[in-house]
Amino acid sequence: MRLSLILIFSGALSFANTLTNSTFGQPETNCNYTQTAPYTTPTCPVIGAPSEFNIESISVTVAGDNVTATIDFNYGGGQSLAPFVDGNVTLQPGDLFFYDPTDPTQKLLYGVAVDSTRPHSNPFIAGDLYQLGGNVSVETAASALNNPNAYYRPTDPVLMTDTNGTPSVAGIGDGVKVAPLGNGTTAADYSVTLQFTAPQAFVDLFQNGSIGVDFASADCGNAILEGNTVGTTTNNSAAPEPQDATLMALGIGLMAAAGYWRKKSTRRG
Repeated sequence: MRLSLILIFSGALSFANTLTNSTFGQPETNCNYTQTAPYTTPTCPVIGAPSEFNIESISVTVAGDNVTATIDFNYGGGQSLAPFVDGNVTLQPGDLFFYDPTDPTQKLLYGVAVDSTRPHSNPFIAGDLYQLGGNVSVETAASALNNPNAYYRPTDPVLMTDTNGTPSVAGIGDGVKVAPLGNGTTAADYSVTLQFTAPQAFVDLFQNGSIGVDFASADCGNAILEGNTVGTTTNNSAAPEPQDATLMALGIGLMAAAGYWRKKSTRRG
């Protein structure tokens, strides 16, 4: 009697997560903007026209080292995400930032460039992932706009910046893809998809399928969505991929089992 055993290990952990703005599409009334925190009244989370700035949701999915981030939001510059003028200020999309969801300080660790150009920095590659630190730092809305007279959120992080050279890419992206979505009220005007490969250090930030995200629809910070995504964790494989020591133990066990059955078969013959 001959016994053949075959074990197949494949696949990787997958994560699916969404952070949703519960006030999206709700009327904003009795708005009162100021140039000091909190900059607006609670009934008006968006400074300015929600049709130009409001954010509906941010979704993040991971399969192995492949990451897809989807941002549904309104933007005054249209589907091309071109710069637009609000009042006398020219605005552009903010970058998407990530942080450890267990970190109460919400220290930003990675960012994806939604647009390549920025006012006070060497260009970034739109859709690519960058690790913050070293030459790559975070620019606030106050620094990006340099306008003390406008109403906006000056302390909010909005863009990555690098004035010392070409920023070093942490993960290659597939560009920025924009599709029309809704009417800007019941659903956001546009859905922006960012797909990129990520280093293991980025994937390790996920805790129970959740990661911290921070996004401003424009570099004024008039609308922001930040917090931990809430999602599910699944495993695409039939069994977790074993480490070397586990494989060795399994191999020894299988060899012993095969020897046992071979010996038993011989006795019966």
